[in-house]
Amino acid sequence: LWHPLSDEGIFKAIRNGLPGADMPPTKLDDEQTWKLVAFIHAISGPASENEVPGNPDAGKQIFWGNKAGCSNCHSIRGEGGRMGPDLTNIGGSRPLGLMKEAIVEPSKDLTFLGNEAVTVTLMKGQVIQGLARNRSNYSLQVVDRKGALHLISMTDVKALTISGRSPMPGDFGTRLSAQEMEDLLAYLSRQSLRPPGTTSSKGKD
Repeated sequence: LWHPLSDEGIFKAIRNGLPGADMPPTKLDDEQTWKLVAFIHAISGPASENEVPGNPDAGKQIFWGNKAGCSNCHSIRGEGGRMGPDLTNIGGSRPLGLMKEAIVEPSKDLTFLGNEAVTVTLMKGQVIQGLARNRSNYSLQVVDRKGALHLISMTDVKALTISGRSPMPGDFGTRLSAQEMEDLLAYLSRQSLRPPGTTSSKGKD
């Protein structure tokens, strides 16, 4: 499971191992250990804190353009769709690998849990499709594809169908070229609420 660690914490874990776990201490020297720390940090730390290949300006055009259509469902700093998760801080909160996986395989492990695709049929016959928010035995909130929020009492629901797949298209791996995917990830990696050069290990918000 991904979670943020300071570089010093990773260094100590590599050199000393983890007591009570299967990870033993290593005999790497300082230079080798720091190189390994840098590698681990690059694949597990927030994407905004690492050098990400690609052209973010080209990626911006892909995100807001029609070919990928990302902005139809996702918003950044108040602009875009409301159905999907807000991506304003995606680069500051997710590793690059997890971001790519969420785009290429959106239904794998349902990365953004709590955003279930649902079809709701009301007692009066109205059918609402979208993402479920704050679903309980008593009420249901659904954001439809236009971004409208529906507050529904479960007593008004005739039928509720929950999809086992993400509503996000699963063909971005073929829809976008390798360069377009790289550029899109470069743009998303720059989306962070944390000022450049600051990290959680420094105790700054």
